[in-house]
Amino acid sequence: MKVLLKNKELNRYMLLCPGWTFDYKIFPDFNYNIIYYDYLDTENFITAIKKFLQENEIKNIYLLGWSMGGLVVSKLIEYLNVKIEKIFLISVVKNFNGEMLKKTEALLNSNFSKAIDKFYRNIFIGDSALYSFFKKNYYEYYINRANQKLVYYELEFLKNNYIDTKKLSEYNVTVIGSKNDIVTPYSEVKKFANEILNSKFIYSEFTHLPFLYREIYNEINKG
Repeated sequence: MKVLLKNKELNRYMLLCPGWTFDYKIFPDFNYNIIYYDYLDTENFITAIKKFLQENEIKNIYLLGWSMGGLVVSKLIEYLNVKIEKIFLISVVKNFNGEMLKKTEALLNSNFSKAIDKFYRNIFIGDSALYSFFKKNYYEYYINRANQKLVYYELEFLKNNYIDTKKLSEYNVTVIGSKNDIVTPYSEVKKFANEILNSKFIYSEFTHLPFLYREIYNEINKG
């Protein structure tokens, strides 16, 4: 696992934690110095990120967790010796090991390529134009990236962990949920947000990837 920095010579840093099978390339160019990783090492990611922040003398940070990335963020926070300015949790639920994950795993076991294709279609439900853009520009890259080793490795992380909302209540947290999201349904995201004391909840009309829309993109850039 390599932790990397896109330094724009700005005075604030954001760590991007992507969802299942994805990497940093799915995110737009947020107005921060961007910290990202090439793949998730579920056993060593805390050590790798903590070491990177120390070596680069980064003292303050914003954290963004999208879907599975929210679970990554929740495991990181108590170990980072930096000031966490704000946490954005996008399309995140407390426990991912629900009916949707079980159906996805069953389909993976019977027809792996069909399962991945269906997942990519599902995350864009509600916006066929955005899916067409993804299909044209990113689909082949992510289909090739989603090999069986990576997919099942991250799946185990999702199945065997949950988010401690009590711990998150100690931080400045914004949760974003989307009406058309069938992967992490709006009702579950809202329930999750309600468990985080003093968190801000933002409702969007969009898909599982609301950060790709101008309204949410601008909200994130506000910090």
